[in-house]
Amino acid sequence: SNFAKIRHFQTAAWRQEQCLPELTKCFSLLAPLAAAHPLTAPPPAGPKGIMIITSDEGFLGEFNGDILRAALAEKKSPEDDCIVLGERGALALEERRQPYAFFSQAAGRRDYETAVAVSGFLFKEFLRRRYRQVVIFYAGLESAVSWRVRCQRVLPLPAGAPAAKHASELLIEPSAESVLQGLARLYLQAAVFGIFHAAQAAEYAARLMYLERGDQELAQRNRQLRQQFFKRAQVIAEKNIRENLAAKLLQERAHGRSG
Repeated sequence: SNFAKIRHFQTAAWRQEQCLPELTKCFSLLAPLAAAHPLTAPPPAGPKGIMIITSDEGFLGEFNGDILRAALAEKKSPEDDCIVLGERGALALEERRQPYAFFSQAAGRRDYETAVAVSGFLFKEFLRRRYRQVVIFYAGLESAVSWRVRCQRVLPLPAGAPAAKHASELLIEPSAESVLQGLARLYLQAAVFGIFHAAQAAEYAARLMYLERGDQELAQRNRQLRQQFFKRAQVIAEKNIRENLAAKLLQERAHGRSG
C-alpha cells in the first residue's frame, strides 16, 4: 500500500541521516587539514549551485510547482545555477524562461547508482571552485499525509570539531588528503541518497493527499448533482400535476356547458 511505501522510504531516509554525524566525527580527526580544505572552506564569494528534485509522476497536485517556487526564490544572482532532476521540472523552468542544467543521468531514477552519480558531479564541480555553496531543494515528509518543501545544504562539508587526538597522532594511509576526499564522497553520497528517499516518501504522501482531495471533490459534486436531480424532478412533477389539474378543470367546464 501507499502507507507501507511511505514508511519504507521514511525509514531508509532516517538510516542515511544517521550516517552523517558519524562521518562528521571522522572529519574531526582530520581537523587541521579539513579546516582549510576547499571542501570545507569555500571561497567567500561566487555562484551558488541549486539542485532541484522534482517528480515525473502524476496525481501530485502542486508538488513540483511548490518545490520550483522555493528554489527560484533562493536564486539571488544571475550567476547562480539551477540543476534539475526530473523532466517535468525542466519543462516547468523552460515555460518560465529560467536557465537551468538538466541532470540527464538521473532520468527518473532515484536509486543508489543515481545518488553516486549526482554526488560525484556535485563533488567535482565544487572541488574545482565552480560553486561556493550547493543546496538541494526537495519535498520532505511531515506526516503520512502531509509534506513540505525543504532545503538542505550539502556543500561545503562540515569540518567537525577538533578531536582529542589530532591527525599528527594518527596513522593515515595512503594520505590525509585521499582519506578526506574519500570521507567527503561517502558523506555526500549518504546525504543525497537520504534526500532521494525522503523525496520519494513525500511523493507518496502528496499523491495520497491529491487523491483524497479528488475523492472529496467527487463526493461533493455527486451530492450537488443529486440535489439538482431531485430538485429538477420535483419541478417537473409539480408542473405535470398543475397541467393535469388544468386539463381536468377544462374538461369539466366543457362537460358543464354541453349539459
